[in-house]
Amino acid sequence: LGRDMLAAGAAPRLAAMEGEVAPANLIEQWRNGYIKQYLIRKTLGLRSANPALFSRGNYQPLPVDGVHAERVIAFTRQHEGYWLIAVMPRLAANLLGESDIPLVPPAHWEDTRIALPSALRNQRLVSVFSNRTHQAGAELAVGDLLANFPVNLFCVSI
Repeated sequence: LGRDMLAAGAAPRLAAMEGEVAPANLIEQWRNGYIKQYLIRKTLGLRSANPALFSRGNYQPLPVDGVHAERVIAFTRQHEGYWLIAVMPRLAANLLGESDIPLVPPAHWEDTRIALPSALRNQRLVSVFSNRTHQAGAELAVGDLLANFPVNLFCVSI
């Protein structure tokens, strides 16, 4: 009986580590820790597919402007035409409002936006975590970038 219970309890964890899981489901059930496993799996998969980007890629912090600029960390890594854009909130707990889910509602970011390097303008950015795409302009609204997942990584190949 004990082994069966352990195996049953491990099934969702294995799905988060190995299979495709809807990010919205992970966010709603964030307390079980599977969202962390999903984030780690997707990020390590990206690193495995693009080792030079992580080991030799150029790092460039991105300017953030707007009401909550101090609550966002954003940067790029670039290597041989492949780009990664990382966007993470910091000290943003009070932007959650009354929500029990650790995902800042997009409207709460107000006018906060990230300026992109000119090489990324007019490129199609793909989220590592949700596969959602964004058409890059000179700036991107943080509320759009973090609408579906608490942090985000975007990839583009130029």
